[in-house]
Amino acid sequence: MMHASRDPLKMPSLQHRGISARLAVAAAFIFVLVALSAAPGCGGGSTGDGGAARPGNTRESIYGEVVEVTEASGEDRKAGIVGWVGIEGARSQAVEEAFVAITGRTSIIDRRSGQDVRASLGAVALMQTVQVTFEATADPTYRESAAEIVICP
Repeated sequence: MMHASRDPLKMPSLQHRGISARLAVAAAFIFVLVALSAAPGCGGGSTGDGGAARPGNTRESIYGEVVEVTEASGEDRKAGIVGWVGIEGARSQAVEEAFVAITGRTSIIDRRSGQDVRASLGAVALMQTVQVTFEATADPTYRESAAEIVICP
């Protein structure tokens, strides 16, 4: 028969360790949740500035592979377009493919090094994995303009 003071669950030092271990696990869990929710882009949530789209337009996002990169010329350059990027995503996404205009206002972020580094259209290459946030319109004659491109690791 076990004496009450010998019960391992009632010993003060073990109770204290149990609480400390549970607190450490809870703190680690909370840290992971916060880190995941704060990491935008590359499949980790929303990208872009979170601002509302213009009336009649919607803010959309696609995660996928770059299938085309074209530098703008002529009339497009005069209109403020730097280039065009084509992206194909998974068929299960809300947006499966997109062909977006890159303007001087488009933010391009290279995250391949593990840190966010500002980049230019020249850093975007075929077969890279990217997350692109853009403003979509119902007008088929208007091309979507990218707000942000994140080049994923």
